[in-house]
Amino acid sequence: MYCKDCGNKIERGDRFCSKCGRTVQHTSSGQSTEKQDSSPYHPPNSEQDSGSSNSLFPNDQGKGTPTSSEEHEQTQLTKDLEAFVGVNKEDYYLGKWNQSPTPGSQQSWNWAAFFLTLFWLGYRKMYLPIIVIIVFWLIVDLIALSLGYYSLTLDLITGAVVYITLALYGNALYYRHALKKIEKVNFHRIEDPATRQAMIRSRGGTSWGGVFLALLLAISYSLIYISAESATLNTYNHYDEVEFAFDQYDGVLVDRATNFSIFDEIHYTFYFPDKGGDYSIAIEKVEGSTSYIYDQWENSVPPDWLGVIDVMYAPMDSGQYIMKIIMDGEVISSGQFRIVD
Repeated sequence: MYCKDCGNKIERGDRFCSKCGRTVQHTSSGQSTEKQDSSPYHPPNSEQDSGSSNSLFPNDQGKGTPTSSEEHEQTQLTKDLEAFVGVNKEDYYLGKWNQSPTPGSQQSWNWAAFFLTLFWLGYRKMYLPIIVIIVFWLIVDLIALSLGYYSLTLDLITGAVVYITLALYGNALYYRHALKKIEKVNFHRIEDPATRQAMIRSRGGTSWGGVFLALLLAISYSLIYISAESATLNTYNHYDEVEFAFDQYDGVLVDRATNFSIFDEIHYTFYFPDKGGDYSIAIEKVEGSTSYIYDQWENSVPPDWLGVIDVMYAPMDSGQYIMKIIMDGEVISSGQFRIVD
């Protein structure tokens, strides 16, 4: 059969949907029917404490009192989740999961997931999501680099999307992770309750080794990105050509362009054929088949510099321009840009 909430296939013997967490009730004929509430933890309320019916399914009013087998199953799942989460945090996570009948898909904020992100995932032994997030970041960065569009803004937006998404769905992700691990323990059909609980605790809990693994994966991401960035720079860096862009970040031009407005700052870069030193920059305005010097200035850099990345204000007149880098009376690099209204 299939889950009525999310459509996930439910195998024979499953006690809950492994995707959304909805509880499954098995009848005596072996068929499966779904309960309307899969909340693993229901602390007593004031009515229950005063002697009213102690329903484990408070959201299913009017549907009758659960059977003893249902109560036993729900109590066992609660114990399993408590053992999986571990001491000190079982009340926090079970409290979050109790807020919805479908805790495997419900939004609920997790500050640890927001601030620690990969390290929270590693601490809670969720390694696959770490890999997914890093691959996502790499794909976005590599596409941006290949298009010459990489910018700090793009990096911040990508990071914000990951941080907020994980903060909103981290508890749900952890709930589905716990259910899958508990189901794998159930597959072994361990008779001794103490041994079973010990196995669940070993599969769950926390791990500083997971934090270290997350750190290694993050470092690997950085090394891959640096290598890709270097390869991209080697592609773009032509020693006889000046490159232009709207911005720069960490010594790299971003948002490369050749068309600017009179209100823009123009970032540019060029490389010396041999070594740095004294040089001059000439801005020539193209008029028909000729050009004239529109602006010119001197500059100097240490001899060990391989190139320069700098910024200037756009000329106040629209038209086509040529920037020439002059060293020892020779043009060592040049590039064209246009100012549009």
